[in-house]
Amino acid sequence: MNTKVVKQWLARGYQLKKHREELERARRETYDKLTSITAQMGGEAVSGTKDPHRYDELVALNAELDAQINDIARAEREIMQAIDSVDKIQYRRVLFLRYIENRTWDNIAMCMSYHKRTVYRIHGAALASAEPFILKKLSLNVTPPL
Repeated sequence: MNTKVVKQWLARGYQLKKHREELERARRETYDKLTSITAQMGGEAVSGTKDPHRYDELVALNAELDAQINDIARAEREIMQAIDSVDKIQYRRVLFLRYIENRTWDNIAMCMSYHKRTVYRIHGAALASAEPFILKKLSLNVTPPL
């Protein structure tokens, strides 16, 4: 497998994390609207509102957001499993800092008290260590196309 493919597979981690946070914010807003409608109605049936379908639409939207968040969480777990499949802790740390926290190479080097070139070498070895796990995931086609 190509190192580029491994990097791309892992690089989804930070993007997924940000997308999940956006969806969770939208779900909270939808929930607030739902509870606001219920409070305005005083627990009465939805048909007493100006738009009787608004509540149903918000409930459906909330369910869609939940499903998307669950898909993203599943993909994030796979990325964390790939990182955890690596034996050496310094390899796992580089992968986590780079692909989950989206840190720069300079920042990773500073955090680990290494020279930047050393971090590059560790990163290359870490990618090679994670490759069998990622290859297996790709060959099984269990990674959702997010």
